[in-house]
Amino acid sequence: MLTDLPPHVAETPIGAIEHARQGKIPHPTKLVTGRPLPPELCRIAMKALAALPIDRYATVAELQRDLEQFLRGGGWLETRTFKPGAEIIRQGDEAHEAFIIVSGTCEAFQTSGGKRIPLQRMGPGEVFGETVFLAGRRRMASVAAVDEVTVKVITRDALERELEGSAWVKSFVTVLAERFREASTKLTTLRHGPTEPAGGGRR
Repeated sequence: MLTDLPPHVAETPIGAIEHARQGKIPHPTKLVTGRPLPPELCRIAMKALAALPIDRYATVAELQRDLEQFLRGGGWLETRTFKPGAEIIRQGDEAHEAFIIVSGTCEAFQTSGGKRIPLQRMGPGEVFGETVFLAGRRRMASVAAVDEVTVKVITRDALERELEGSAWVKSFVTVLAERFREASTKLTTLRHGPTEPAGGGRR
């Protein structure tokens, strides 16, 4: 349904059977390049087709729960899981994504003079990375997984697609983001003074 192709793609029927035996299933996005696919629906499909029973849905009810959640919204938000100690965002990097914690605990920290300075611990339902994501600035802190952490990833493209069905909400979020950027620019100007024009200005 996602790709218009069977899950086990091979040149011969025997090859397809061998791929099925080995659990070789290409990710839907590797098979379809002409149109975007909802990351969450791809995740659901790949979990349902996992080779090992422990990696698949244990019951139909679990699969139904994820499909119903997909229909309610959030299908364009990618789901990522991080092992304990893994760095989710890094101080100084450009901010192209924001995150919503689904499960697990994260710690935000800054690095100064080679020392790690803890700032905040966050758990399910909390959001991080949104400030610089909306303002279009670099990360001011790092965030690492304390235990195994699952997050929903918000990109500008995913946000656009999530809001396509609601023009009013899209207008509201667009204006809100623009005002946030304006406020962030004004705050930066107050702290550091106006930015000098490129290639000229006072020295």
